[in-house]
Amino acid sequence: RLLAEKTVTGTFLTDHPLRMAASWLSHVTTFELAKLQEMNIRNAKQKEYRVLGMVTGTRPGFRGKMKFRVIDASGAFEFSLTEQLFYEHQAILETNSMVLIEGTAGMKSFKGKEGQPDNEVFVTSISQLLSVDDAVALYCDRICFVTSENSEQLPNDINDLLNQYGQGKAQLYVHYKKADKKVNLKLSEAHKIRPSYALLQDALTKPSIQQVLTKN
Repeated sequence: RLLAEKTVTGTFLTDHPLRMAASWLSHVTTFELAKLQEMNIRNAKQKEYRVLGMVTGTRPGFRGKMKFRVIDASGAFEFSLTEQLFYEHQAILETNSMVLIEGTAGMKSFKGKEGQPDNEVFVTSISQLLSVDDAVALYCDRICFVTSENSEQLPNDINDLLNQYGQGKAQLYVHYKKADKKVNLKLSEAHKIRPSYALLQDALTKPSIQQVLTKN
């Protein structure tokens, strides 16, 4: 629906496709894409970044490199990859795919040719490129299901998710309010689950689960 909305109006009006993924990975992302544009304008020093974006297209760059453009709710940014790295990651760089990009960005000095001054250029390097599913699997070690007090349906919903996605590294918690107090329960080792983006999405479809929270 959101992609159809973007096609017709040129923008996302009612929601952004990255909203849920961004909330589930907010504990590991450093900032939004607009910050990279700001760093470029301000000639910022080198610093590490980790950003989430939706791929909107790819194109050939200079000197055999390939470029891919991503967007988020704050704006857009274009990254470069060597041709080899591009083809290694081509499967996750399809249009409308969500990716987590890690690396360093900032001004970098390049030695000038003989008799010429050194040049400083804003450079964005990539050290790791992950699909949103791989990012959730790597960085979401704790998953909390927000529910209502004394939910009889919750145990069944959790068991359904465990049967579907299998046991894994993510510790499960249950959060609810009781007499205006927040209760956070840590479930047993038997309830550890394999984290994935699909799991988080499916959990929200369960009748007893009102919200899904994640942490590393």
